[in-house]
Amino acid sequence: MYTLWWSKLMNNQNEIRKLFEISMNTIEKSKSLGIIIEQVSNKIISCLQKNKKLIIFGNGGSAADAQHMAAECI
Repeated sequence: MYTLWWSKLMNNQNEIRKLFEISMNTIEKSKSLGIIIEQVSNKIISCLQKNKKLIIFGNGGSAADAQHMAAECI
């Protein structure tokens, strides 16, 4: 019984470790997106400063994100 419990615990710890590694890798890869995010942000700001139209859309969950972003621009 103790061996089974210990085995499950160790397996869970390994799974948790794997999830952390995946998360750290994703964050590391995302660091390069800073320049692109800044460029897009500057284009959005420029558009709004010139009273131009900004069209934001999505499908499903992305539609909810688009609606939220549009509300933030008001």
